[in-house]
Amino acid sequence: MVNDIFNLLFFFGPFEEISLTRLLNRSMLQRNIIAVQQTDRPQGREIMDKKIADQLTELSQKMMDTVTTLQKINDRTVQDLAKQQLEAAENFIKSGSEQMKNMGSIKTVQDAVTNQAELASEVGKMILSNAQKSMEVLTRGQSELKNLIDQNIKDLMEKAKSGGR
Repeated sequence: MVNDIFNLLFFFGPFEEISLTRLLNRSMLQRNIIAVQQTDRPQGREIMDKKIADQLTELSQKMMDTVTTLQKINDRTVQDLAKQQLEAAENFIKSGSEQMKNMGSIKTVQDAVTNQAELASEVGKMILSNAQKSMEVLTRGQSELKNLIDQNIKDLMEKAKSGGR
């Protein structure tokens, strides 16, 4: 049941937007590169323009790869949180239905108080478990984002040390 709801929620994802953006940026870059290559300039200037265009293309591709990776991390985190929350809701519903069944067997006030205390304890444990699972998902997403940023900074530093080559 949880997976069916989850699949319906995420059937149409934001990946379509990124793909469209990526295609638009790539086609604009290709047009700019062609325009630079077609201009009538002295040979040395043409080589420099092509080199700059190639660097811009590489930079743009790296940026788009980073944005795509960021989007994947965000999507995965949101999907994991949604799954976890749907599972928690399902557990709360099951717990509530079990409580309703138990209410039929209550004979005394003491039985009712005991039943309510057990329910409160069970719900408390479910809330704590839900919070822990949510923190695990968020911590994993945060770690993935940190690794992405660290890698991009490392790549940028290496590029700067090599003089942009």
